[in-house]
Amino acid sequence: MLSKATIKYIKQIQKKKNRDKESVFFAEGRKIAIELLESDVKILHLFASDVFIQTNKVLIKKACNSIEIISPEELKSISLLSQPEDCFIVAEKKNTHFKPDDLHDQLVIFLDGIRDPGNLGTIIRVCDWFGIQYLFCSPDCVDVYNPKVIQASMGSFLRVMPIYMDLNAIVSNFKGQNLKIPMVYGAFMSGDSVFSIDNFHAGILVIGGEANGIRPELFAMIDRKITIPRFSEKAESLNAAVAASVIISQFKRINA
Repeated sequence: MLSKATIKYIKQIQKKKNRDKESVFFAEGRKIAIELLESDVKILHLFASDVFIQTNKVLIKKACNSIEIISPEELKSISLLSQPEDCFIVAEKKNTHFKPDDLHDQLVIFLDGIRDPGNLGTIIRVCDWFGIQYLFCSPDCVDVYNPKVIQASMGSFLRVMPIYMDLNAIVSNFKGQNLKIPMVYGAFMSGDSVFSIDNFHAGILVIGGEANGIRPELFAMIDRKITIPRFSEKAESLNAAVAASVIISQFKRINA
């Protein structure tokens, strides 16, 4: 049976400031739980049904020492899902960092002011699908460990490395090590059509926020504006996740 102290702790880490303070996050659902147990992430606590534990006992024994069987009612009391599954994991956040050399000949994504958790989670999934390891986020982007981001990423957050850093700080890292600064592409409503570009090489692709796009302060840092042509007079825009998917797929097609 869950103690009051445990319930209080779980409720606390559902808030970003407490997750940051404790350097932990939590995840719910069988698929994500299995991926976490199979990963190199340090699992701190597993709360699950007896069926889940018995079904995955070999994996759980290797990955986690703190295991507690809980009832559906107890799981519902700590879950943020409308229909909780039978497992809840508390894990330690991974350290994220990058070395400019790691970005050589790669396309990396920079998200500018993405606030919607579903959008960020889907973009992480897209990056995972296309084998893009580094995902930079401006400091005002939604937290990658937001539970809705984790759910939307469907486990891809374990394989894509989100790093919260300003674009000018990324570029400064290259300057500081006397390395060639990569080409910076920006996704805009007008620019070179992504379908007609034949020299779309490695670099940094900037995707703007849902409401206002790329902030004007970054315009001077963008070397090439690109766009996804609109074939309808009534459609106003694409959300960030869809735009990222289309542009990344074109990059991969050109550089396959």
